Amino acid sequence: PAFLVLAYQAIHAPIQGSPKARQCPTAATGKRRAMCQMIASVDESVETIENALQPFWNNTVLFFLSDNGGILRHGSSNGVLRGEKGSYYEGGIRVPAFISGGFLLPQSRNTKKLASYPGLIHITDLHTTALALADCYFPKTDDVDLDGVDHLTSLKNNKKQDDIFPRNHVAHNINSELFGSAGALRVGDYKLIVQARVSESEIYEYGQHMLQDDNWDEAELDQVIHQKLLRSPGE
Repeated sequence: PAFLVLAYQAIHAPIQGSPKARQCPTAATGKRRAMCQMIASVDESVETIENALQPFWNNTVLFFLSDNGGILRHGSSNGVLRGEKGSYYEGGIRVPAFISGGFLLPQSRNTKKLASYPGLIHITDLHTTALALADCYFPKTDDVDLDGVDHLTSLKNNKKQDDIFPRNHVAHNINSELFGSAGALRVGDYKLIVQARVSESEIYEYGQHMLQDDNWDEAELDQVIHQKLLRSPGE
């Protein structure tokens, strides 16, 4: 099987929308409009890829997802979810995603009907699920133990809300010195959030403010990273 990964820079700072992107709602102005234009550009690019794959669509599985929640001051909206990028609330780490392609969902061929997957998925699960799609399985040993779990059977069977899914918990940076020992643990519908005195949220927000300033100083940012995040004096 062939495997392709495409990581877009959009949607990300600097917030610069393309005027050539598809028309956005007239109500969207400022950074919100630029954000809309960036989303439209990604959408057009994915459409180009899908069209190119049409001769192989019945043997294709397409995963599309983001890596984190949006930043509100950049014009993003995380809907009803609390928090934003850099936080452990759902608005910071829960993202929209979809799976398409005729190989995984033959019942969806030649139809526009959408189906939702109520199971909990971590990004590492895509690796394990993709291996299962390729009939490649690694038995758990002392040397090989994949972080993700395989959702292929659940996806094919179109499981319902009350069914048992392969994953029921997700850990985020628990006991990680690199991230200031901050993190979260979600089990089912419950989440425990541990915010240490210094967290990656703090250094991320500080760094973002500096980088948005035209007069930011690289030496100062390096010093802050060492002192706050790496717990060393710096140079």
